[in-house]
Amino acid sequence: MAVAPSVPDAESTTVLGAVPVNGVAEGLATVPEQLGALLKTAGGAAAGLSRGGGSGIPTRRTVQDGPLGGVGRDEATRHLCAAVHLDSALAEKLVENVLEEPLRAVSRSPGLDLVAVMKHVVAARARHLVRDLSLVAALVLMFICLVTLHLGLFVLLLVVSWLVVFVEAYLVRWGPTTLSLRRGAFRAADAPQPQRQLTIEQIQRVAQYEAGNVSAYLGEEFLPFSGYGWPLDSWSFALDTTRPEDPDRPVEPFSVTELYERVKEQVAKLDIAGLGVSDRLFINGFDMHHDPDLLTGSTPAARLVGRPVERVAQEFIDELRERPEDRARPYLVAEVVGWNGELVYSFLLRLTLSATHLFVEATHCLLPPLRGAYYEIDFLLRYPTLRQFLVLIARSGLRWPGMMLRCIPRSGRQVFADYLRSQKQRRQRRLIAGLDNFDHGPIFSVRELASDLRSRVPNRFPSLGFLEPVVGPVLSVVLRLFMDSGGRYLNYHRYFQILDRDMYTKVVEKRVFAALAEFLEERNVDPDELKRRAEMIVNNSLTVGDNATVTGGAFSVGHGSRATATSGGQGR
Repeated sequence: MAVAPSVPDAESTTVLGAVPVNGVAEGLATVPEQLGALLKTAGGAAAGLSRGGGSGIPTRRTVQDGPLGGVGRDEATRHLCAAVHLDSALAEKLVENVLEEPLRAVSRSPGLDLVAVMKHVVAARARHLVRDLSLVAALVLMFICLVTLHLGLFVLLLVVSWLVVFVEAYLVRWGPTTLSLRRGAFRAADAPQPQRQLTIEQIQRVAQYEAGNVSAYLGEEFLPFSGYGWPLDSWSFALDTTRPEDPDRPVEPFSVTELYERVKEQVAKLDIAGLGVSDRLFINGFDMHHDPDLLTGSTPAARLVGRPVERVAQEFIDELRERPEDRARPYLVAEVVGWNGELVYSFLLRLTLSATHLFVEATHCLLPPLRGAYYEIDFLLRYPTLRQFLVLIARSGLRWPGMMLRCIPRSGRQVFADYLRSQKQRRQRRLIAGLDNFDHGPIFSVRELASDLRSRVPNRFPSLGFLEPVVGPVLSVVLRLFMDSGGRYLNYHRYFQILDRDMYTKVVEKRVFAALAEFLEERNVDPDELKRRAEMIVNNSLTVGDNATVTGGAFSVGHGSRATATSGGQGR
């Protein structure tokens, strides 16, 4: 997917000064007029509803397929695009760890248009640079005024620097770019286009990884499914493929690729909105460095400093299926993007066939909704109310000291970005030349980074009494160290999201087992053992709480809890 440069319009390139300062007063003056229009529209809608349904009760669904009530299909993308404008630290983190890491892979972000997000990141960073340079100039002039004892001018510069913080905060919430991110107005294709050739190439690289079928994961990470969220559960078992269903006929030979294709075909037929089925290769970032097939470059020397490939041929994946390796593992991935991208469920299946057994393993992963702070865009009127205006003034005052302290390093990192990037790449190439080793895995997944995780550890410990202010924070840190996932768990925003998670799990599992049983029966392999495993896994699962499952006599609790069933056991 190429990102072609285009001539930007005035709205997409306006940074500071997009809305004049007196626009604030004009916006406030139009609030009563807008409120009257809103009431008139609401009254007309109510009258129309009464005419259509007689008693005012809706009689039929008017929206069959598509956005409902202004809610689009790319809600997760929209909220994250808005978040990078509102949170300068998040935008900086994405630039430094995604765009400016050419020797690392980019983690896939299901349910998210990562290209649109990164375009908004670049636009937000341009505005942040203007803000930070303005603060640096004010800081230098304030220092000169202190040295020359021009205290009146010093106070004026204090006010001006606060005004810079306030104006930027106002524009990011009520400026032209933000208006395009509101509910009903957002289109991922309308993201502001970058102008620098280097940035265009960086975003093209992101697009290539998003469309690829190779997932590298960070070498120090234990879980391999980078970008797909957190494991809900996993199971595995082995089946005897030498026992015929009909003793009078021999077992017909088959390949594991044929079995994969049958499962893929059957799962793809499921009538689940947002379902996608694909083949994907997972490999550790360190292992990728020592596999020349998975690094770009026309010569062996060039591949040593090349970037990871984003795609391999289907024949490459089929070969790994037929002759499995320890480090590079292909999986069949069925993912369901629900709730307009805010909930993403993934089912990852791996089949291994030997001369006597078929080994089946599966992992369920989930990406929860985004953090609550990233929904701020949905609670902003087109123009600020008086209360919002006053709150923004106060908030700008609280943010001002920190902004003044950080403006020099932040602006310096942007002004000297090319030099810092070249220095980082030079250090990485020296490391590769000296150690012949490098971790090509992504530092993080953007979608996982933005996910809403809650802490199991309370914020306060009232029972400690007067010791609570001192001992409480220390106790929280210690407790998180000894809890899985840092004491965090997935946070759902709606009860129905939990039910949908369970629905996706059971429906996909049942179809997988049906496809396996059908295929084995066709090849005269006795499917009774498979059916017993399927019945135990699909029907005997009782959800008793978040990440807690009672299954087939096994009790497992915790993030990624699991129990494994083997050929002679009864567990999961």
